[in-house]
Amino acid sequence: MILLDRTPEPVTVIVDRRDDQAFTAALLASHHLAQGRITVHPPPPRPSPTDLAYEILEALGKPVVPLNRQRWGAAPPWAVSAAWIAGLPVTRLTVLRAHLLPLPAWKYLLRLREATAVPLTVVFHGPQPYAAPRVFDDVPHALIDDLETVRLLHPPAPPVPPIRYRTPGRWITLPALDRLPHGGYFPDCTCRHPPPAVISHVARLKPLTPAVLREISHRLATRTAHPYLAGALATAVFTAAAESQLATVRLHDYDPDRSELTLHDPNRVTHQRRCATHTVPPWARPLITATAHLALAAAPRAGAGRLRLFHPPAFATTPLTEFAEQCRLRPPHPWFIQP
Repeated sequence: MILLDRTPEPVTVIVDRRDDQAFTAALLASHHLAQGRITVHPPPPRPSPTDLAYEILEALGKPVVPLNRQRWGAAPPWAVSAAWIAGLPVTRLTVLRAHLLPLPAWKYLLRLREATAVPLTVVFHGPQPYAAPRVFDDVPHALIDDLETVRLLHPPAPPVPPIRYRTPGRWITLPALDRLPHGGYFPDCTCRHPPPAVISHVARLKPLTPAVLREISHRLATRTAHPYLAGALATAVFTAAAESQLATVRLHDYDPDRSELTLHDPNRVTHQRRCATHTVPPWARPLITATAHLALAAAPRAGAGRLRLFHPPAFATTPLTEFAEQCRLRPPHPWFIQP
């Protein structure tokens, strides 16, 4: 699955022959999610492919419990990891203790590199001489074995003042979610793409303050590992779309280069009374982009005209309204029972 039309750069292989703590400390100190630098420290003794995928998701700040480790195996966590890496975006992925990875984990890791073109660094520790796994036979790679070069490639993360968020259990009231569970019929639309009307906000919705938008973005990004849930609910927040309307959005209705998303309403069910192209706000772009990459990875051979952007994958079992409850987001007249 190739999500990005880019050729990945050669894999950087760090050889820590003495298993020096300074190597590990420098690489862990370089981890900085806001700058796209992700360092993964797999647990011993030999992480399985599924375990490694979950370690990557945790390093990306995503909860992994909803993915149900026992039921779904390795494939969905790796697809979700690839989607988040492509959407955030991640500028470098570093995996420590790479000499402990079994061959299946290596194969998944290198597929992730091919799918996202993420710069990959792997670290071999220990006194044994470096021996590249067979999977490296056809993979370009470069060796590094001195600490100073490692520190130049992986600079320490800058100090960042903590961001204050609201109490996690505090509700945020959003009029845009009033129609989310609306079950109206939205048939496939044949309107010209994109529709001529371009709008930056939905009429009659009070603009949200930067602090509230920052809080909403934080909750959507940290309370699910599913790009589908985060991207769909983010879209509902800035478009006031119903869940049934979101289900009709096609993959090519999202233009990441122009940050535009088209919603269709040929039967004039909603208050928009037409199809419309919305400007995607900056806080929602990574979430929707990750959703698009996951949709493309789920059916890479299907045409973009047939792929649905917000079609829930088989392993996303949480309803969108239930996820809104988990994020403590509600409309003025809640459609659920509050505790």
